[in-house]
Amino acid sequence: MSFKQFYWLIFGLLFGLQLNWAQGGDLLIQQYSKGPGLNQKHSKWILEVGPEVSRLNTTLETTSPTITIGAIAHLEYRLSKTTGLVSGINYSPLKYSYVWADSIAFDALKFVGIPIYLRMHPTDQINISLGGHYNYFFKGEQIIKWEDSNSKKIYDKGIFRNTYGLTIQVRYNWIWNLSFFANYRWAKRSSPLLQRQTNNSSGLQVGCVYSLWRSKKKY
Repeated sequence: MSFKQFYWLIFGLLFGLQLNWAQGGDLLIQQYSKGPGLNQKHSKWILEVGPEVSRLNTTLETTSPTITIGAIAHLEYRLSKTTGLVSGINYSPLKYSYVWADSIAFDALKFVGIPIYLRMHPTDQINISLGGHYNYFFKGEQIIKWEDSNSKKIYDKGIFRNTYGLTIQVRYNWIWNLSFFANYRWAKRSSPLLQRQTNNSSGLQVGCVYSLWRSKKKY
């Protein structure tokens, strides 16, 4: 199964689940004049910020992932009680190690990403999101650790490029407008066949966000 086929399969499954949740609520309203969370109100706009810890690696067998710390700022627009659209900005650095001339080297890459997620709200505590992200590459350097020193080299333009990918997220809404999340993320972009470096990566991300601002509750 290709990357695009997998993307649309997951999207279709989540969209189908969303329809079932929505239909289930409508049937309860029609039959019993009540539904899940009928009396609860929700904000139409929510602004969230927080840190993100990533353990991402390339698709090469010769590299090992290194943990990095980034940050996110997301704005959610609630289409309904059970569905929202999320976008914003991510700072998601990527760092991994590999063997280089009898030493250990690291590639430290910096990206600013723009995500677009469809977020499902089956309950007030659990959210499920699926969407794409476009990552703008703005800096990359190679760090080589020798026995008594380190050397750094800035990568030339064109070796690493902007990437696009897919993220699946599960989130738990806790207390005090605080939520915790876990992502599984892919990113890819074609590279020249003879190039040692790759633009393809995947891995796990965890973090927390705080609801910095909410619009007046309407639902």
